[in-house]
Amino acid sequence: MLEDLGLEEMQVHQLRMLLSRNDAERLKAATVLPYIMQKDRIEEPLINSLKDKALEVRLAVARSLGVIKATRAIKSIIDNLALEGDWPITRVIEAINAMGPASVSPLITYLQSEETIPAARVIAIAVLGTQKDPASVPIILEHLSSDSLEVQIQCAKSLGLIGGQDVVAPLIILIKSSQWELRSASAIALGQIKDQLSIPELIHALSDATWWVRFNAANALYGMGQSGTNALLTSLDGNDRFARDISKLVLDEKKVSQ
Repeated sequence: MLEDLGLEEMQVHQLRMLLSRNDAERLKAATVLPYIMQKDRIEEPLINSLKDKALEVRLAVARSLGVIKATRAIKSIIDNLALEGDWPITRVIEAINAMGPASVSPLITYLQSEETIPAARVIAIAVLGTQKDPASVPIILEHLSSDSLEVQIQCAKSLGLIGGQDVVAPLIILIKSSQWELRSASAIALGQIKDQLSIPELIHALSDATWWVRFNAANALYGMGQSGTNALLTSLDGNDRFARDISKLVLDEKKVSQ
């Protein structure tokens, strides 16, 4: 439309601003370009700007690449924004997730590389979880044995979102982990999937030494329907104080008569 109105100079100006010395000007250009120029004219300049010295500019560039669904930029987005420590995972996930189902194949390929850092793997696995494509289950299952606790936790979260019979057994194994964070994440994931086969392990988790594991297991059981609710009610008469207390807490929260 801008071209039809003879305002192409406005487009060219914003494209030039990607190279400005002023952070605010680069940020503005990175933000508006997807809405004033066609993908084939801005994709390469935006990809190049993923190396910008300013984090906010890089994030804006990533978002814009998501808007134009530039899937070939996925590796560069993660490589330039997967920062160890305090990194903006949510905003990066949102940017890539905007590309939709087309992002799945590049992300799987990305995870098959042995060179990626844990922070990058967390981002890729998180997006695969939000896309809920069963094709990504095998590569996520491979990463359940990662040396990184954060990667393992994200695998459990994503498997819970994707669901399916193939992920239940690995999550049941994970709920027996020595790491309470993994037991907790697994309980949540099993609750999302709602497979009745996981009920015995969730009942056992009601007695876990860590409160969050017990709480998430109790919530997962409640979400299983009547069979899960019955398990919570039964635990009220059990010998384990942890199981009794957490079951009563959740049943009270859900206003279930006892």
